[in-house]
Amino acid sequence: MGTRKRVAGTFYSEQEAIHAIKGLKRQGYRETDILVVAKDRSNTLQLGAETNVMIEAGTPAVSSLASVMMDSFLTMMIGGMGTATQAGSLTSKLVKMGIQDFTAKQCDMDVKEGKILVLIDVDETQTIPSYTTVRESSYETEEHRSVQLREEQLNVRKERVQTGEVKLRKEIVEELRTIQVPVMREEVYVERRPVIDGQYDGSPLAENEIIRIPIMEERIEVTKKPVVVEEVIIG
Repeated sequence: MGTRKRVAGTFYSEQEAIHAIKGLKRQGYRETDILVVAKDRSNTLQLGAETNVMIEAGTPAVSSLASVMMDSFLTMMIGGMGTATQAGSLTSKLVKMGIQDFTAKQCDMDVKEGKILVLIDVDETQTIPSYTTVRESSYETEEHRSVQLREEQLNVRKERVQTGEVKLRKEIVEELRTIQVPVMREEVYVERRPVIDGQYDGSPLAENEIIRIPIMEERIEVTKKPVVVEEVIIG
């Protein structure tokens, strides 16, 4: 029973590729069973450090896929495939590894666009795991052609910002008021009456006798005191 190369997926970022490779390792794949192909080696620095898988990156590196790994599949998997591809291209190398022509061409385009291609060694009868993301292109396999469906999701967040402020202060206002207050006072008057036929009401006044009558009046006293007449509630 032989092995062959199959596409595990293409990914836009290192993080997506790292997540997929770790998933493959949990399924039992070894580091030597996994090959990563990228356009630029700078896009796989973190991936190489975290996964220790084989990486082919850069234009010379992509062309060098006819090295030891691919040579092992050259005579076994080339059978009738790749006739329409150019010699030395990534498409040609993938076809020689046993990947279907349509899928090989799509992978070649994805790598040129900057995506990261992950390949795995599988047995002829082994089920091929799929790690394609919703942003990736569709691939056609021997059994079916898969098409990804996309949808837009909204990210909503709230932020507290100051839109204004309220200043509260108190002022003292003086005003002049006129108040009408009635007051009372006493007055003394002297009335003289003639005596007719010797009839009079009063008693004769003795010598040096003084009659004292107190005279009263009302006076106004004005005082001020502060009282609460209103309140303000601030919320």
